[in-house]
Amino acid sequence: MADILKSGSFEPNAEAIVAAALVLKAGGLVVIPTDTVYCLAADMGNEQTIKRFYELKGRIAEKGLPVLINDISQLTGLTAQIPPEIAILTDFYWPGPLTLVFKKNESVQDIVTGGLPSVAVRLPGGVNCLAILEEFGGPLASSSANISGGPAPMSAAEIDPIILEGADLVIDSGICPDGIPSTIVDVSGPVWRLLREGRITKEAIEAAVGRVLK
Repeated sequence: MADILKSGSFEPNAEAIVAAALVLKAGGLVVIPTDTVYCLAADMGNEQTIKRFYELKGRIAEKGLPVLINDISQLTGLTAQIPPEIAILTDFYWPGPLTLVFKKNESVQDIVTGGLPSVAVRLPGGVNCLAILEEFGGPLASSSANISGGPAPMSAAEIDPIILEGADLVIDSGICPDGIPSTIVDVSGPVWRLLREGRITKEAIEAAVGRVLK
């Protein structure tokens, strides 16, 4: 059963942030609050932990795992190509509820992306999430803290008991302010595709970058 540490939604608990980073560095699974929903997080470079991640969620490996970053400069360490219009979207919507799918570079292990040549990346909002990313010192593999196909939890109280049993630590900061999973846009090819619409709409993205999404 995961330990649960409280942390303020506006002022993070420094001890909880350090504890989360230490568990992640040791190969553990940590449930963290973001601006959208609570997410399960892991060191994306630890293959055994990533396998455990998939098993706990019941997630098929072919789906891959999104990656959370806390600084836009980290994109270059994950991606092979960044379209020029991306700067418009990141200026508008990062930190925030927008996930972008890029062509990955060779540093990203296939187990993280489900063998796909692309990687999904988000710079999330939420002071606790960003503080954990900074304390950890690099990107984290992530996915909503639910059993695959189940509802994404908006609070620690809504986390599936199976996830609570299998994770090592939960950072509880109350209710996530957005409560809706992020919008996902695949920008890895010449035609951009809307994979999931969240708070940020298809029309808003099209207006921002001046191109049509499929």
